[in-house]
Amino acid sequence: MSVSLPDPQATASGLSRPATTAWHGLSVAECQHRLGVGPEGLDTAESSRRLAERGPNRLELSAGRSTWEILWDQFSNVMLIMLLAVA
Repeated sequence: MSVSLPDPQATASGLSRPATTAWHGLSVAECQHRLGVGPEGLDTAESSRRLAERGPNRLELSAGRSTWEILWDQFSNVMLIMLLAVA
């Protein structure tokens, strides 16, 4: 029985899934170090550079469910149908 290990070349080249950081578990100093900021924050030049490089900090809004879809979901619930049938 053989066990396959991850390819170190693939990991180094970025082909594997990147590790996530548990930011809530880090100290303030460690967060500042990893983000490349000091206690005073970013200066205007660095802020402008990061904005140009990464874009604005915005969440994309997705289309929500329509009113009819929500209503259909409410009345297609098996428990609700059973309660209505018993009533």
